[in-house]
This record gives sequence, structure tokens and C-alpha cells, in this order.
Amino acid sequence: MPALITAMKDEERKVRVNAVIALGELGDASATSALLGAIKDEDMVHYVAEALGKLGGKSAVSALIVALKDSEPDTRCAAANALGKAGERSAAPALTNALKDVSICVRLNAAAALGDLRYTSAIPALLKTLKDEDEYVRSRDVHEFPNARSMAARALGNMGDRSVAPALIAALNDEDAFVREYAASALGMLKEKSAVPALIHALKDSNEYLRLTSAKALGELGDKSAIPALKETLKESRIETKIETAGALAKLGDKSAIPVLFESLKHKDRGVRVSAAKALADIGEKSAVTPLVAALKDKDAYLRSSVAEALGDMGEKSAIPALREALEDNDLAMRKAAAEALQKLERKATGGE
Repeated sequence: MPALITAMKDEERKVRVNAVIALGELGDASATSALLGAIKDEDMVHYVAEALGKLGGKSAVSALIVALKDSEPDTRCAAANALGKAGERSAAPALTNALKDVSICVRLNAAAALGDLRYTSAIPALLKTLKDEDEYVRSRDVHEFPNARSMAARALGNMGDRSVAPALIAALNDEDAFVREYAASALGMLKEKSAVPALIHALKDSNEYLRLTSAKALGELGDKSAIPALKETLKESRIETKIETAGALAKLGDKSAIPVLFESLKHKDRGVRVSAAKALADIGEKSAVTPLVAALKDKDAYLRSSVAEALGDMGEKSAIPALREALEDNDLAMRKAAAEALQKLERKATGGE
């Protein structure tokens, strides 16, 4: 570790960055002091803050809370992000106050961190953020990335408090597409059945990602009255939305769309194949074991590891031989995924889960 601390002062930025990242990954709290000394380096602030967040501990968290009041917006933004990763609830009051920061980035990261911390005392402040009247935020009808308002919706879903449901249902009609999308996802997390009519209506929204998120949320809510609308969505959407919609229908007891998932396992796009595998695992479709086992031979290593993970989540013992064979795969991530899947299946076989 002394060598890494020395490398933080290297002339080359790449060397300094890699040293800071390595110190964060090592998780040794004795590196806290050295990292704190570098937090004002403009080129390093994001990496240093993230490393401190990973280290956690009282001194690191205290320093990050102080950094939330720094004069530089980039430092405050990085500190808010790092405090979310640190997972220390002692930082929650400072993060709640950061929701009023002039920087959109700080407000966004503070909202995300509060959601991760599930700090319910922040609910009033998050509701206020959701309805933020900031002209700069409201002026962008189409965003390239989520903002503080959409992140507030996500955070409210994480809180598990259904009293926020009316505000989230109203947000499904927001002018910002990201706010609508995150509100739909939050309602699914809350299992808020009063949102079913609004989510069904959102299936007709012009934004493809909102339709996808609404379909997924309706599957989580378990209300079969959504089945007809989901079937209509299945006819008109892009393949990614079809996958979520088919999965939602299966969760609601209608397995007529499962062939869509099987066909998607053969799609030319890797992301589509991965999504289909995860959807089949999520609904626990036993007939999917055979095509998923076959997908362990796919030429794409990322897909193979995703399929291995899916098979482990499904809990089907019949996949054990194929996963054992996958331990000889030439890809490290695949071998790791196969080993972890086997552990899950073998624990289940012996009554360990």
C-alpha cells in the first residue's frame, strides 16, 4: 500500500487515478488520511471521493460530509455520490440539506444517496425535489440523462412508504420523460395497486422506455386487470419492451407470450438475448432451462455469464451438469458466474436455502 500512496503524487494523471482506484478497492482504512489529502485535486476529486465512499468509516464519512459544503460544485457532487456508496446513515441529514444545493449534479446525487440509504425522514424534502420549479430543470423537455427530479422519484420508491404514491402517480404525467419513467418504476417497487389504471394509461405513452418500465411495474403489482392492455402493448412495441411485457404477462399468470422470450434468446442483439434470459429466470419458467443451457455455448462471453447467473437464480437442479461443464470455460467471468450459480443450486439441493 505505501507504493500506491506514493503513486498518488506521480506526475502522470493516469498513474495517480489508478493508484486512487486501487486504494479504494483494497478497502484498507489506513489509506483514508492520504486520500483526504488529495480530495482538492481537481483532476482527482471524483476518484478520491469514490474511493473514500468505498472505504467508509467515521473519518472518511466525516470528511465527505465536510466536502458537501465545499465551494467547488464538482467536489460537492462527488462527495454526495460517494456518501451514497458509503452507506452510512449518519450522512443522511447532510444529504437531505444538499437537496437544496444550487448544483443540479449535487441534488441528483444527494437524492440517489438518500434513496439508497432509505432515509424516510427525507421524504418531505424528496417530494419537494420531485416538484422542483427550477427553470433550468423544467426547460429541458428531452434529457440525455436523469436529473434530480427523476432521481427523487426513484428514491421515493426505495423508501417503501406508500403515502408517496399519489405524488408518483401524478408524476406519470410529468413533462419530463425521465421523471415519468422513474415514477413508474417506483410505483412497481412500492407494489402500489392504486397505480394500476395510471400505469395502464402509461403503456400508451410516446416514450418507449416509459412503456417498458410501466409494463414491468404492472407485472410486479400482480393485478390481472392489466392483462388486456399488456397484450396490446406486446403487438406494438420494440423488442426490449416486448420482453418486459411478456415477462409481466407471465407473472400475472398469462404465459401465452413466453414464446416471445424463447425467440428473443436467438436475437442478433446481445442485449436482447441477455434481457430474455433474465426475464425467463425472473418468472421461473421451468421450460426455459433447456434453451438457457444451450445458450451457455453462445459465442458471446457476457451472454454466457448472464445465462449462468440466470440458471442459478431459477434454482433448477437439472442445470447443474451444464454449469459444472461451464467451469472449464475460457472466460474468467463466465467461470465465476458458473461457480456462483452452482453454489446456489447445491445449497438448494441440500436444503441450505
